[in-house]
Amino acid sequence: MRRAVVAALCAVAATGLVLPRPPRSALRTRRHEVARAIATDGGATSQPPPLLRGKSPVEAVWAVAWPSVAIGLLRTALGQTDAWYVGRLGAAELEAMGAASFGVWIVYLLGEVGA
Repeated sequence: MRRAVVAALCAVAATGLVLPRPPRSALRTRRHEVARAIATDGGATSQPPPLLRGKSPVEAVWAVAWPSVAIGLLRTALGQTDAWYVGRLGAAELEAMGAASFGVWIVYLLGEVGA
């Protein structure tokens, strides 16, 4: 079995399907080009997006972050509202909701991992 795998790998390498690694000098040259570009213009090769131009850093962060803050507050309000309604049913029901809320929190967390 090993001989078959080695033979297959040799055949693939012989056909040229395996791409060679670029020489280190090419990587070093690209790195120096980037460092030179940063040194000449101070790293400001691009401008901020139009909605963030002319804003202070605090205003820019708030402009980007307010949707996440709003979503967090709405999720908290939803949980509090659910607890209020379920709490009127009884203590056991409220305890069950509290135990399940951790699972709901994990689902929310996993839903935002890709974002």
